Amino acid sequence: MVGSQGDRSVLDISNGMLVDTEAEEIPVEWIDAEVKLVEAEPTPTPPVNRVHNLNTGESFSSIQAAIDDLDTKDRHVIEVEDGSYYENEDVTKSLTIQSENGSANCIVQAERGSDHIFEITANYACIRGFTVRSASAVNKAGMYLNVSSCSVSDNNCSNNYYGVYLENSNNNTLTDNNCSSNNYWGVNPDTSDNNIISGNICSNNWEGISLSGTNNIISNNTCFRIK
Repeated sequence: MVGSQGDRSVLDISNGMLVDTEAEEIPVEWIDAEVKLVEAEPTPTPPVNRVHNLNTGESFSSIQAAIDDLDTKDRHVIEVEDGSYYENEDVTKSLTIQSENGSANCIVQAERGSDHIFEITANYACIRGFTVRSASAVNKAGMYLNVSSCSVSDNNCSNNYYGVYLENSNNNTLTDNNCSSNNYWGVNPDTSDNNIISGNICSNNWEGISLSGTNNIISNNTCFRIK
């Protein structure tokens, strides 16, 4: 099949999958017996070693591989080069995970929209400088924390079901994140106490910041809804 965005086929076809000459899947919308070509998502970063453990000097093709490596220990720093990564990360160690050049240049898109993108379950972790998106299933978040004493900063947590979701999480710091245009909450510290939530943009969500904890410090955040 040869075509461009907006073209429709004249073939009598049913739901399936189209691929290009490189065997890469072509995003399409199936409409009855027609198929309409649609704009593709950003091309994923090629599987080369763009993720680096600054403490060991080792390099990896994915963020999760860097986290899981046996040589990666608590308090190590993982740095991620610019690009798009299709992953869901389980942060099970007390690591600093940071982008090389900020959230505008480093995108982590959910490989599985039915899961959190960064699920942080290790205390004293630090996540900064990522765009995280497409955790679209109900109750899934760009950043999910079930921890204490972690830092989440300078991330763009937009276009998810929740931007940042804290569950039974205490003494964490959330600063300077963009948590706009999510399906429900921008930031939700659910049954979470003594957290600092400051300098975040939580606009155009169903709710900006939803609280169900005690002694949380909420300051200098921007929350409004665009109708």
